[in-house]
Amino acid sequence: MTISPELISIGALFITMVGGFFYFGVNFGSRLGKLEGRVDGIEKDVLELKVALRELNNSVNNLANQVAMLMGKQMAFGNSPLQLTPAAVELIDEIDGAKVVSENYTSLSHRVFELGATTDYDVQVNAVQSVEEFMQNQDLNQVKKVLFNNGKTLNQVYEALGLLLRDKIFEERIWKNG
Repeated sequence: MTISPELISIGALFITMVGGFFYFGVNFGSRLGKLEGRVDGIEKDVLELKVALRELNNSVNNLANQVAMLMGKQMAFGNSPLQLTPAAVELIDEIDGAKVVSENYTSLSHRVFELGATTDYDVQVNAVQSVEEFMQNQDLNQVKKVLFNNGKTLNQVYEALGLLLRDKIFEERIWKNG
């Protein structure tokens, strides 16, 4: 029995192909394993970058708040309860804000509770709103003059006096922390 040259060529081609597939399969598996390792490493790097970015964002926000406070643009700082900044205390002094809150305390504090204060946070927010409503019915020419000369806004006055009112409400204990 003789084997034809075509059959030998086909056999050789078949053996070459099987060997190639085997080689390719082994190399592909090895390369795929390396690729999976690289992907895992990239995923870890991305997670680390996300954490670092979040920390950087927090740092930038804290820095921006500190700069605003130093520039006198921010009226309150800290965690609850918010505290008046030195700029807010100075503004309150310049516009005689403590006198305004003291002389109108009864109506201002009643309005805080009319607005539906049920928590400390509500007292804080409603105190600002109460002051704003009250101030809109007052002659604000002197206050506006101080604001203009110091680069402040009426909203900053409302916030500062609102926090002053909130503190007085808490001091008078007409509100139980809740």
